Amino acid sequence: MSNKRAIRTDTLNHQAFVKIDDEEKDKILNPHSYYNESRHTIINLIDENRHHASRIGFDLNGFQDNLQNISNRFYQLQNNYDLMKNYPNFIASHGKALTDWVWEEYIYPQMKSSSMVSNFKDSLQLAKDFEETRYNSNGGHNSWDIQRKLQEPLNEEYNTLCETIYNEWATIKSKAKVSIGLGGLVKNCLLFSQPEIHYNRFYGEETDETYIEKIREYFHIDFELKELTAEKQQEYITYVADYEPVLFIRMAQWMQFFADNPSIETVAHTTTSAYKSHDAFYRCSMNEVANANNNKHFYMPLKMGIEAPTIKDALDNFSWTVTEWSVISEEARRASVIYNAEYADKEVKTHDSLVKTLNAFLKEKYENTGTKDCVLNLIAIQQGFGGGTTNVSFINETLQYHDFNRETDVTFYMNHIGTLGDGIIDLSKIGINESDRHELSRMWNKKESDVLQSHNWAMQRLIQQMTDAQNTFNESKKQRRERLMEMIQQ
Repeated sequence: MSNKRAIRTDTLNHQAFVKIDDEEKDKILNPHSYYNESRHTIINLIDENRHHASRIGFDLNGFQDNLQNISNRFYQLQNNYDLMKNYPNFIASHGKALTDWVWEEYIYPQMKSSSMVSNFKDSLQLAKDFEETRYNSNGGHNSWDIQRKLQEPLNEEYNTLCETIYNEWATIKSKAKVSIGLGGLVKNCLLFSQPEIHYNRFYGEETDETYIEKIREYFHIDFELKELTAEKQQEYITYVADYEPVLFIRMAQWMQFFADNPSIETVAHTTTSAYKSHDAFYRCSMNEVANANNNKHFYMPLKMGIEAPTIKDALDNFSWTVTEWSVISEEARRASVIYNAEYADKEVKTHDSLVKTLNAFLKEKYENTGTKDCVLNLIAIQQGFGGGTTNVSFINETLQYHDFNRETDVTFYMNHIGTLGDGIIDLSKIGINESDRHELSRMWNKKESDVLQSHNWAMQRLIQQMTDAQNTFNESKKQRRERLMEMIQQ
């Protein structure tokens, strides 16, 4: 094996991957390059409503969605675009798109009209029958001999069902091959065993669509794009443009990159450490590249039998995505405005509920002569001029008030009274008389006197420190001058 070196990166033409000139498109594909109001509306909305995004719901094309799901979809576009700058990720996304295209266009319609769904329903029932053989009528475990005897007719049914499924799948597969014009389409599909049925592989809601989605887990392609006819390639490219606009852009960029660098014969993704890897490009086949450490995975440049989409065409196609997100943004903004207005109104109602409950509680305690002083002390604590909570006998009690946003009763702990802001306590609703109002004033004055005294002491200490510092400085200055004069007079 020779040891051909990779092409120097700085000698390659990377013009295909330069920044997108269209700002509205770039805001979606590279949103983190923008800040504050210049960012896409969706990002600003999620930042403004970060704690309530999952609750801000709205109708979108006849389906209910919420701001959190929308923001996840938005960032997924950017993530996919960023990931596909890495060639293996691009190839993986391209392969998935091929699979999705074949499935949706050539497999799914046959699944809907075939007996496959019915067969899978029988599989689920068979799984349940196998499970029942494990237990006796008392709920205990049957012995293995008993299980084996009970499963004998099920095994025969299982074999018959498997053969039916395999035959049905072979029919679907052969029709898809003919439609696409391929000799080979899939490798191991619908390959499952008795234990997998036994442990109930087919779980979830028992609908036709659920069964079809389970079948899809067994579907794999084993062909390349270049094996398709020009007509089928164009059909696939159209599918990508319609359903995978981000992949469409990356496909155009990578095809342009290989066109600008025709000397590339092999792409190797090289792992340099546990957290670092990069693409490397070679003018030779993979057999001529040293890979003693097995840290390289090799890929062929993407080739097509038709004219590849241009970057301009791909970006023009992305315009519908920009328009779509503009519409989504407006719906999300409208929903957030409505939600926040309702939330603010409910917050006021929640606050009023706490105020009403708390003041009613304190009124009851105030009217009890044995706890009147405790009420005054609690008010003083809440206002920041009271003493310790030991002077409040009911400090560990709790109150129940209604939270209108959460639509449930919540608990308020009296020992958290100091965390409440102004306006929470109403002396008139508690029924505080004139004499006790004067007492609160006296308590405040005493607290202020203590604070002022502490302040004066602190200021005196600071003045003394400043005086000491000045005297030290003056003495140091005097000593320096005396040393200078002694030296001069020598």
